[in-house]
Amino acid sequence: ARYRLEGQRHSVTGELRFPPQPPALGEQPDTWQPVALSGRGEIFSFSVIRQAPAGYEELAPYPVALVRLAEGP
Repeated sequence: ARYRLEGQRHSVTGELRFPPQPPALGEQPDTWQPVALSGRGEIFSFSVIRQAPAGYEELAPYPVALVRLAEGP
């Protein structure tokens, strides 16, 4: 979902996962339900990409970050 941080919540255990993934082999399609995440969190680590991969050179430099979400790791 563009401009919306979305994960999935397990319908039985309540476990949260990000990013969303297709059902595992043998899993029912409705086992994981989409859930909107708050977007709040804490930056765990970051880096600035100065030498971008082929096709993305015009975007450099750009930051990337690992974020510990408020909803959990």
